[in-house]
Amino acid sequence: MHPTVDEQLTGALRLLDVLQTEDELSPAGQEVLTNVRRLLGKVQRSWAAQLPFHTADNAELTALLVRTAPLVDPSLVPADDVIPPLDAVAVATRNAQLRALLSQVVTGLPHTPEGDAARAAIADHLRHRVDTDPT
Repeated sequence: MHPTVDEQLTGALRLLDVLQTEDELSPAGQEVLTNVRRLLGKVQRSWAAQLPFHTADNAELTALLVRTAPLVDPSLVPADDVIPPLDAVAVATRNAQLRALLSQVVTGLPHTPEGDAARAAIADHLRHRVDTDPT
């Protein structure tokens, strides 16, 4: 379907290029325009990677919660919700829900060897997540 999101972002950036050549913009207007261009450029670079990132992170979070949540409360193990795989909003929403469950698990982990191992596994996941998050 055209225009694609990528084509729309490219077109918006092109229009901002035209606007930026205007002499009538105040310094504050120029600064706002520069910030809008920067933001749109960041969106253009990261939007396509978001769905695959959240999909993979959801699978990793679910597996991690299945292993660690029973140490705190078995009800924190996520249900097998069926999320439409190409629905970026639903996948991102599910990611936020899983991260909220993980937060509950972290705060409730016992101070035992099993709890310490779970904390280490969670910390490894979170470091990997930070390193690979396309935003």
